[in-house]
Amino acid sequence: MFRLVVFILLMKCSCAIVSAEEIARPALVEEPPAPGKFVRVTAPEYAGTAVHHGLYLPRDWRRETKYPVIVEYAPNQAPAFGTTGAVADCRLGYYLSGGEGCIWVVMPYVNTAEKQNQPTWWGDESATIDYCRKNLARVCDAYGGDRDSVVLVGFSRGAIACGYLGLRDDTIADVWLAFWPHSHLDSGRFTQDGGRERLQRTRGRATLVTWGETDNAKTESPRGAALLEELGQRVTKFEIAATGHTDTWIEHDGPARQRARAWLAETFEKRPGTFTLSGRLVDRNGQPVIHAIVTCGDWHRAKVDASGEFIIRGLTKGTRPLRLLQGDTSTDIKPVTIHASDLHLGITPVAPRS
Repeated sequence: MFRLVVFILLMKCSCAIVSAEEIARPALVEEPPAPGKFVRVTAPEYAGTAVHHGLYLPRDWRRETKYPVIVEYAPNQAPAFGTTGAVADCRLGYYLSGGEGCIWVVMPYVNTAEKQNQPTWWGDESATIDYCRKNLARVCDAYGGDRDSVVLVGFSRGAIACGYLGLRDDTIADVWLAFWPHSHLDSGRFTQDGGRERLQRTRGRATLVTWGETDNAKTESPRGAALLEELGQRVTKFEIAATGHTDTWIEHDGPARQRARAWLAETFEKRPGTFTLSGRLVDRNGQPVIHAIVTCGDWHRAKVDASGEFIIRGLTKGTRPLRLLQGDTSTDIKPVTIHASDLHLGITPVAPRS
């Protein structure tokens, strides 16, 4: 079923003609999640506060189907550019998918002192990153988000956040399949020291860097792209004609939106810079282990099928612990190291459940 969703998305994104009558991004509403609605969600830890994120389930959403996820961070509140810094006013993720084929989540910057979303800059940085990881996992578990296909995007402050927050450490960096910072980048001007170290954590995954022809950030994005290239990372970059410091251009069909969608489609199809781990789990009696989940590191996981097989995609190079979850029981299998190719474990004996 996941392959069908990706096929549909590929057709939408790679087509040279995109309908001018596409459904506009819906307004943020206080309603339960449902296909085609953009809803305000308050996490349990922040019940009774103004902290919230936005959740959009695609119009073609079906239970028991897996969907890629686009996570977006908002720009600063900046009246000069017509931006509010609010979850409600984001748009990149919605129009990147066209409202179908992908779950879209707009994450907040958390102001823990005032118990609200932070409209400018980062709020409590640790709380912001923790909120993202925890609630992204909830979205994936509850609505069929594919943990191996999560793309991080943002405009302006959100573009900087792709690196400054999204690549803060190895744990959060392991979540993403690709990155799209539009108009700015975490290359040093607006962020603390460490931009080079953070951007190195892209580890060969795809990054799309875009900016407007008349954008006041025109020097920031190319400079960040050059740093990524210097670090040996995979970068696609282009300038958007007759465009300033804004993300509203993506609401309209045109070459820039088509190129962005084509990049997304290719990213989901080829998954550059990442590898696949697969295997088959049996117990000591040679019977397949079923009704279980295999985890690889803190983020990636897969259900074991009826024959004991599993597959985890979107892994970058490195060593991660491999564990088996059965109900409330966690069993260490062994650490696995991804070098430069896909890895198949074959038969991995584990103790049968008593």
